[in-house]
Parts: sequence; C-alpha cells; structure tokens
Amino acid sequence: MQPSELLQTIFSQKAVKTPTGEVLPLHSSIDPAEGSFLRTLISQYQPENTLEIGCAYGLSSLYICDGLQKNKIKLQQEGGNYNPKHYIIDPYQKTQWQGVGIHQLQTCGIDFFHLIEKPSELALPELLAQGKQFDFVFIDGWHTLDHTLLDLFYANQLLKVGGVVVVDDVLTIKPVNKAVRYFLNYPAYQFIGKAPYKHSLKRQVYYTVTEFFALLTYLIPLRKKIFNPYWLQSDRNLQVDSPMVAMEKIATDQRSWNWYEEF
Repeated sequence: MQPSELLQTIFSQKAVKTPTGEVLPLHSSIDPAEGSFLRTLISQYQPENTLEIGCAYGLSSLYICDGLQKNKIKLQQEGGNYNPKHYIIDPYQKTQWQGVGIHQLQTCGIDFFHLIEKPSELALPELLAQGKQFDFVFIDGWHTLDHTLLDLFYANQLLKVGGVVVVDDVLTIKPVNKAVRYFLNYPAYQFIGKAPYKHSLKRQVYYTVTEFFALLTYLIPLRKKIFNPYWLQSDRNLQVDSPMVAMEKIATDQRSWNWYEEF
C-alpha cells in the first residue's frame, strides 16, 4: 500500500490499526493540510537525512517518508544518487502508542527509517556526539517551553546550512509559540512557510488591534521592556499564525556567548 492511500483511509475512517489489528480512534495527529505542507517541503528541498521528534500514530512520518520515497524514485530515474534515511525519536512508541506509527510505515513497505526509543533530551545529544547531521528536522515532541527550546537548540546544532526545521502546534500551544518566537530571532534562520490555516473572525480582529497598538507605541523608548511582546508583534506579523511553521538555516550559527533578544 502507498502512504497516500493509507493516509486517505485513516482520515476517512478517523481510526488507526495496531500491529495486532485492534482499531483505535485517531487523535493527536496532524491534519491533511499540515501533512501536505510537510510533503511539499520534502519535495522542494529534497533532504536526504531527516529527523522527527515525536511520532505517535505516525501520520507525520508517513507524509515525510512518502515525500522521501517519491524523491528517491524521481532522482534515481534521473541518474542521481539519493538514499534517504529518516530518524524518529519517540520514547513511547511501543507503549503509549502501541507501535502504531512504526506499523504504518512497515505496512507501506518503508524500510529507511530508524526508531530511537529515548526521550529527546537524551537522544539528541547522542546524535550530536555521533557526528550526525540532518537536512530536515520536524519537531512535535513534549510541548513545554523548556523542552521545545531544548529540541530547537539541538536541531540547530544538528541541522546543515540550507536545511529546514519545522515545528508543529505553534499556534495552538502557547509554550511552543513562545519558543518559536525566540528561535526566529536567531540570525542564522529565516521563515520560509507555514501550513494553511483559517482564522476565526475574533482572532483576525485581535491581530488587527495588536498591530495597530504596535504602531502607536513604535517611538516609545524601551517599549520592548515595557509592553508584552505579543502586543508589539502579533503572530500574524511574525507569520507564526499557523499550527505548523518552517524555517531555513541560511548561515552558520555565529552568535556571541551573551546573545539575547526579547521574545
């Protein structure tokens, strides 16, 4: 079965199957728009070594590996040398998630993935110590502010220049939003895209009001120390007004030892 076929079945039935055939209701997953966004990035940037933090039921893994598999077929037909490897960090894959994510990949005949069943705070420094480098990193792990910052810190260390880091739940979970706002200050990164998302009228009004307020305070000295950052730069203004946001590493990270920016 092709990943796209399996994904269509999962979304239509709103359920997944365990390796033993038990049917479980689908939850805690990305949606089709976010999945298409991931697959488009894989097609556009053609990463060979990819890393995913958080697998759960494996829908993001299916989208990523589907893109990698299509790249492989296309590039090999053109005479290129392309051998993708997808690393997955998920300490709870065989316990909380009953092995469903990995089972989905195996059902589609995908064999170029490697599961690391450790928390990311242990797995990521090990990958760094091994000298691993990646072209693409997808972060959808533990969503506290400190843990998301830790994942982004190591993603920066592991990502090649020209590589892409994607973060999920940026709009819906405030600690993740806060961490991405901080990361966007890194001079070595630039925003490159976001998954499509339709905002409520209430949220659109909120963005308009905050952006107007930001203009009113523009000439106030020390305004960044006085006002809440969310009132000075709205999510829409920073382009993080989507559950899923992508950033490209455009240079080597050369920040000074005491670098800091408000976020």
